[in-house]
Amino acid sequence: LTNKGGKILSVEVKDEKTYDGKPVILFDGQQNKFGLNLNIGGRIVSTNDLYFTATKSGNGISMRANYSGDKYIEYQYNLKPNSNNVDFNINLNGLNQVIQNNTISLNWEATLLEQEKSGKKEQEHSAPYYKYVNENPDHLSIAEDEKEELKEGKIEWFSFKQHFFSAVLIPAAPFEKGDLEVKVSTQPGQVKWYGANMEMPFNQLASQNYAMRFYFGTNKFSTLKDQGHGIEKQVDMGYWPLKYINRFIVLPVFNFLEGFNWGYGLIILVLTILLKVAMSPLTYKSYISMAKMRILKPEMDVIKAKVGDDNPTLLQQEYLKLYKQVGVNPLGGCLPMLLQLPFVMAFFFFFPNLFELRGESFLWMKDLSTYDDFIKFGVDIPILGNHLSLMCIL
Repeated sequence: LTNKGGKILSVEVKDEKTYDGKPVILFDGQQNKFGLNLNIGGRIVSTNDLYFTATKSGNGISMRANYSGDKYIEYQYNLKPNSNNVDFNINLNGLNQVIQNNTISLNWEATLLEQEKSGKKEQEHSAPYYKYVNENPDHLSIAEDEKEELKEGKIEWFSFKQHFFSAVLIPAAPFEKGDLEVKVSTQPGQVKWYGANMEMPFNQLASQNYAMRFYFGTNKFSTLKDQGHGIEKQVDMGYWPLKYINRFIVLPVFNFLEGFNWGYGLIILVLTILLKVAMSPLTYKSYISMAKMRILKPEMDVIKAKVGDDNPTLLQQEYLKLYKQVGVNPLGGCLPMLLQLPFVMAFFFFFPNLFELRGESFLWMKDLSTYDDFIKFGVDIPILGNHLSLMCIL
């Protein structure tokens, strides 16, 4: 914390390390802004520029900026032991005499720092997320700069999400409206710049309180789910229907296998084998259907020679008669393979976004959540890139 602005200056996620073994610092420095914008005396006053007086109490710290007499702004932070949550309360006392509007604005700007092996890949999985009450979470652009004005209603929470970590703000009472902004950073060591402005009602009371909660931690699905409010849905499990396959089939099986303490590399192999076994009836039907079509090939050639190419409609009718006569479905080889495709594609979304694989090694691979650069080229080569992955070769 810092007394300038009374804000959180830096956040470190304990027990986690960056790819190169350093502490995980989500954001750090005075360039990060957090505070209220208040209309006092016809001008906008930002608490980010005020100096607060800190008072410690148990696991909490109170930051107070006095206006005059009994008029003050107070921020209360309470960090629970062994928790990634910080309870945050805003107390405005006596300011109904000087604040002219019926709303106040909460502003938060932060530049999130790189934590992973590939900054480019981390950017591709990072974006501000938000959720309206009784709706699914949504997010801003992942690939480019964007600013979005959130519709008036009930904003249940918003987050500054990175690939494997998030900073989330959850108000006790939903924000009335606001806007979110993201800018892709070009600076080394930085992922993206996030900005949020949220409006809250000011009821012109002598004392007014706003309660909210920060979450600073991992994007582990079960951990986010424990936070409530559907925050776990910001973990990218793929498009429909892939996300439902991952959430309700693949993830429960993965969690079950995790209980055997086999190591995550072995769990991935077992999951792949289980998929093959589960899909084997479909694979068998596909092989049988294709084998029948190969057997029919000589007879189809005879029909084609008899009918000729000048009458494709008649040729197709003769083929269908043959299929019906021997009980063969011409699509029998394709449909079973198509039914397997969603499950195979679901894996491509599941593993790259699974926090549990982060930092876990298997055989020659040091981190299962990212690529293994078995051979480094040092320069970008068209198509190949700057490295060669042994896993891709195998």
